[in-house]
Parts: sequence; C-alpha cells; structure tokens
Amino acid sequence: MRTLALALSAAIFAVVAANGMTESAFAAEKKSAKAAKLCAELKATDDDTDGELDMAEAKASATKVFKKLDKNNDGKLDAKEFKGRLTKKEFEAANPDKDKTIELPEWLALAEARFKAANPDGDVTLECDELQSKKGKAFLKIAR
Repeated sequence: MRTLALALSAAIFAVVAANGMTESAFAAEKKSAKAAKLCAELKATDDDTDGELDMAEAKASATKVFKKLDKNNDGKLDAKEFKGRLTKKEFEAANPDKDKTIELPEWLALAEARFKAANPDGDVTLECDELQSKKGKAFLKIAR
C-alpha cells in the first residue's frame, strides 16, 4: 500500500512539474483545497449564515451527529456506533460515569470542550481558520 502511495505521489508530482508548478506551489494548492473543504464544513453547520459557528450552532450540529450515530435509538453511543471518532482514551475521558456508553449530555460536554479548545482567541465563535487547526479538526470529528 505504501509503495502504491509513493508511486502515486511521484506520478502526481511529475504531472505537476510538467505543467510548470513547483513542489511548493503544489503543496500550497493542496493546503488551499483542504482549507476550502473545512470552510465548507463550517458553512454546513452555520445555521444563521454569519460565517461563524457559535456554541448553540455547535451543539445543534453535535446533537444531529449523535442522533445519526445512535443506530439503535437507545440514546447512547457505544464503541461500535461512534465509529472511530474518538480514541479509547478520548472515549474514557468523555465517559465520566464509566458505563461504556456516551449519552447525549456527555457528547455535548465533549463538543463544548472541543469548541473552546479550537477557539484560541476566546471570541465565542469559530471561524474557518480555527477549524484548520488540529483542535478544530478534533471538534469537527464530533460535530460533522
């Protein structure tokens, strides 16, 4: 698999070089595409379309995700249902009652904690650039 990935990377770079784009320009283009995808994620959860995500919108989105993941509609997510959105360590931290499931209030507490962590300027909203950070991406794992 790694060999295939390396071969594809080399082939892509050869095409890019043939078209006159440098490796750094290609990397910048790739980063820009990822940023655009994250901005689209923001727009999908930005109910009032103000270009920012506030806590209410974040919790509403996290609630929708929770309900979508809760396949058996028991109001709890078990390890199978949250599909790798959390590591074992993150799951244990988000599950203070240690019942091996995450209920909606626990999921929303996690969403709030990740929202705050992704908001280093503390302005009570998340903007597109903040979602591009590692903490912003961690927030999106549970809210999108």
